[in-house]
Amino acid sequence: MHPVRGFQLGANLNLLPDEVLVVKQILKNVFYSENTTALGFVIPNVTDNAIWITTQTLYNAAYAAQSGTVEQKTYAGVKAAAMCCDYANTQSNTSVYGKLYNWAAIKLIQMDFDYSVGIKYRCSNYFDWTALTYNLGGDLIAGGHLKETGTTRWNAPNTGADDSIGMKIGGAGQRATTGVFGSQKVVARLAFIDQTDVNNFRWAFLSYNDSKIVFATATKLYGFSLTLIKKSKKLITIGDSITYQSLYHTAIIAKKGYECSIEEIQIGVFGHKAMGVSSSRVIPLINNSIVGQQVGNSIYERADDIKYYNANTILLFGSQNDIGAGNTLGSIADAAYTGLAVSSNPPSFYASYKGTIEKILTQNIGKRLICITALYATDATPELRVQYVNAVLECAALYGLQGVDLLNGVPINASNHATYLSDGVHPNQAGGDLIGEYIASQL
Repeated sequence: MHPVRGFQLGANLNLLPDEVLVVKQILKNVFYSENTTALGFVIPNVTDNAIWITTQTLYNAAYAAQSGTVEQKTYAGVKAAAMCCDYANTQSNTSVYGKLYNWAAIKLIQMDFDYSVGIKYRCSNYFDWTALTYNLGGDLIAGGHLKETGTTRWNAPNTGADDSIGMKIGGAGQRATTGVFGSQKVVARLAFIDQTDVNNFRWAFLSYNDSKIVFATATKLYGFSLTLIKKSKKLITIGDSITYQSLYHTAIIAKKGYECSIEEIQIGVFGHKAMGVSSSRVIPLINNSIVGQQVGNSIYERADDIKYYNANTILLFGSQNDIGAGNTLGSIADAAYTGLAVSSNPPSFYASYKGTIEKILTQNIGKRLICITALYATDATPELRVQYVNAVLECAALYGLQGVDLLNGVPINASNHATYLSDGVHPNQAGGDLIGEYIASQL
């Protein structure tokens, strides 16, 4: 059996007496069954299709009416729009398969977990399941390892099912955007907390006639199954398009068991900045013709928002777009930059990188910061790339931080880059796994 580290979902939660309240209905399978949040809000059990399909309208109205921060407005929206149901409006289905929830309900459950004291669980997310899939040998076979065997909760042939880690996932089915139920014993649709935009969220599904797990996105009108996972130490990464891709995170999480949010990386949460922005540089030089280099998008500037994500470990993975871009490298003697983004005469790379480090350390007291260098790419001279890699490592050493040298540590080079890089710069999934595995080995 493939090793599974850091994952204690559903039936494997090892409940303690004081934790039974929020997960007490997780019995035969991993799916959540509660309709009361940790703060006592009762999520409506909606049987009427005409009401089910109004969730986005309800959310939008409550969000607009609420004053205050984006977080406060979001909370009002999800409270107004949260709905759950028993499959086919038949309560006996819930004792076998768990309830189905719309995204607003899932977000509300998570926010009330966050606002409560002593809660040791959270709603599972995309990276939790991609990491579990990684540890189970990949998406082509992981679904079989996750499914309950037999045909009690799956239609025949229940392809590949061996329940090798005791997850016992059954075919709970779904509630569609129209409110209509379907596919019980045919599919299990696993909802994740992560949004992709204002209308959609991430999920995965298993099927009765396949051993795969498939990751996808869907509108927030659907009703899917929810799983919980034990809280663990949190990881955040800040960087450019390689970070935005989110291909290297899975291997790190699979090997180290961190919590990490793809939503925080790709779009940001509660109005805070996304941690991965394509084309962004460390140097805060404004270029309004490139989205990643507009005001507020440099890694130096976005570092101010790391604190909102409350991570235990922070990976600073920038410099790729600074290399060969007409910037001044500078030297370790350059003073740390503390000013605003500029349209001309920008600070040197050394000054910008030191300023970014000082921001992160000052605003995230007691958190672990690790500096990640650029890796091999075909878009700049090797000598210049080495200079920027050395600059990152030199800055890390100056502040007593760990530096991780991807250029020399990850075996991507001129002879094999086509195998691991999709365009000479950005990793494909194989390259992402290679990068993540190396970073994990250094943590």
